[in-house]
This record gives sequence, C-alpha cells and structure tokens, in this order.
Amino acid sequence: APYLATTKLDDSLLIDDRTFARRVWLDLVGLLPPVDELKKFVRNQAPDKRAKLVDRLLDNRHYGERMALPYSSSTDSSSRTTCMASSVSKRAKAVSASRSILRTCSLM
Repeated sequence: APYLATTKLDDSLLIDDRTFARRVWLDLVGLLPPVDELKKFVRNQAPDKRAKLVDRLLDNRHYGERMALPYSSSTDSSSRTTCMASSVSKRAKAVSASRSILRTCSLM
C-alpha cells in the first residue's frame, strides 16, 4: 500500500476487508454491518472502497445519533437542544477531522 511505503510500516499490520468493515461500522455507527453489505464490500475490488465506506458511514444518520448520545442524557429537553445546537460547529469540524484521519487509515 502506498501509505505503508511512506511510513515504513510493516505490511503485516494490515487487516482484511471484513475486519476493517466491522470495526468501522462499530466505531462510527455502533452497529454491525448487515451481512449482505459486508459480503458486497468484501467482493468489491475498488482501491478506494475503504474511504468510500467511511464517507458513507459518516453521512449515516446512526453516526449522528451516536455522536449526540453524550448530549442526550439531560432530562431538560430545552437545555439538551441548546447544548446540541451550540456543538454543531464543533461537530462539523470533528467530522471533517475524522474523515481525514479515517481516509488516511483506510489507505493502510
């Protein structure tokens, strides 16, 4: 992989596509991938399939719900709404940074 060549990391550190997909699904949306989607991902031969999966999951509504969980513990819905509204720009920056990091990792 090109990324590994520039960082001089050992190729044995690579994980297979099935493991990558399961980890990304669990990390980003908190769910296991549907079996049919996992099979389709593993069969896909596109070199950028990992980056595309990360982008798709970051756009998934479950990702937003998962990231909002820390703010949803308040019993007062108005304070929860205010807290979530004030964190929108921080979340947008975090999503952008996450995409960048995950794209880099997906090249491994």
